[in-house]
Amino acid sequence: MPKKSASYDEFLFEQLRDNPDFTKEYLNEALHEDDPAAFYLAVKNVIQAGAGMAQTAQDADLNRESLYKALSGKRSPEWATMRKVLHALGFELAVS
Repeated sequence: MPKKSASYDEFLFEQLRDNPDFTKEYLNEALHEDDPAAFYLAVKNVIQAGAGMAQTAQDADLNRESLYKALSGKRSPEWATMRKVLHALGFELAVS
């Protein structure tokens, strides 16, 4: 996979920070990837583009280290953890 440029990352983070519809679509696309690590990375990107890990962890009633571990892609976070994180970001999972 080619390395993404800094300008791509800046554009992505700007869109995630400033465009709630883009953010929602970005998370939905990651959810449909059939790769949980892709979804965790997308959630991590949304957090880093917005309030940051420390604030999101506080809003989700988690400690920062637990949030980093949950979104590392190396393990599957608990369902309750993901619900708390998504709720802290203003999102929820739904079936349609």
